[in-house]
Amino acid sequence: MDRTRDEGCGLYSSTFLTSFDKAVAAGPEIAADDLSHAIELRNEAETLHNAGDHGASIEKINEALDLIGAE
Repeated sequence: MDRTRDEGCGLYSSTFLTSFDKAVAAGPEIAADDLSHAIELRNEAETLHNAGDHGASIEKINEALDLIGAE
């Protein structure tokens, strides 16, 4: 999936949130501390998404996806 930022589109941030959830459900092989931090970033991304700040949401979820090694 192309994780290009699109400042005006909530669809991208919600799609990335779903991608993160699926990747975590698959059981990424990372340290527990890294997984915990990634989940914190994911939750921040969701909060930003719900507030309508989709650009910032995408930045946070991309950080989380990178941390767990998701594509």
